[in-house]
Amino acid sequence: MKIAAFRTSGDTLRRVGKVSENFIEDITESFPTIADAMTARRSELETAKGPRVDLSDARLLAPIDPCATILCVAANYHSHIKEANLPAIRPHPLIFFKPQTSVVGPGDDVLLPSISQAVDYEAELAVVIGRKGYAVPAQDAMGLVAGYTILNDISARDLQITLFRDKRDYDWFSGKGLDTSAPAGPWVSTPEEMPYENNIRIQLWLNDKLMQNETTADMVFSIPQLIEYITQRMTLRPGDIIATGTPAGVGKFQGIYLKPGDRIVIEIEGIGRLENQVAAHPGRLNK
Repeated sequence: MKIAAFRTSGDTLRRVGKVSENFIEDITESFPTIADAMTARRSELETAKGPRVDLSDARLLAPIDPCATILCVAANYHSHIKEANLPAIRPHPLIFFKPQTSVVGPGDDVLLPSISQAVDYEAELAVVIGRKGYAVPAQDAMGLVAGYTILNDISARDLQITLFRDKRDYDWFSGKGLDTSAPAGPWVSTPEEMPYENNIRIQLWLNDKLMQNETTADMVFSIPQLIEYITQRMTLRPGDIIATGTPAGVGKFQGIYLKPGDRIVIEIEGIGRLENQVAAHPGRLNK
């Protein structure tokens, strides 16, 4: 089953629906948020009814509720660690957060800020949480997973890594927290839609050129290990997102950075395709 957040033409209400081949069935009356849908039993989702909207008449939104916590994992693919020439694999995951202002949906623009000249893409499988959990051991961790979506961890490399006293200095806030730096979607696929979570193919095209092509078998820390680590430190709630890292092929190590007019397409098995255009940031916004 695929669960989407969407709006209809001329309507400002954020809606939740079940996606079929050509339409979305609006189940907002039963499940007003993605978190509500993630906590529901499959039988409840199957029996939920509502008006049908043609996909062509719906604007898909990022399937991330405005109150959701967005966690991301750095350096979690062996291939990416190798291309980045990192000295060693960390003994535990490296986690950072993205703000809600970073979230945009399918078809929305990725805006390039004037303060960075090195904005990059990162295709990632994102886990959507369906149950509240704290201190959850790895063997029980998949019980928290309600679904999966795609997240593009847009990163400003020249802001993320700088030099301070001749040593590499990391600024995760500036490098990872930019507006529009977390395109997500097109919807949440529930687990039965997915192949085994440890061997899901992730691909990214930049202007029709295949740049990233790997499977989750290359992960350093598995999804259960990530959930165990995170919940030892904070409570995960329904609707929260964990972006699980990116494989090799990011632009930085190929001398390629995003520019206005670029088109980014990410495809992940069992989910679908997330497509976004790149544009220059319009400048000061104070409305």
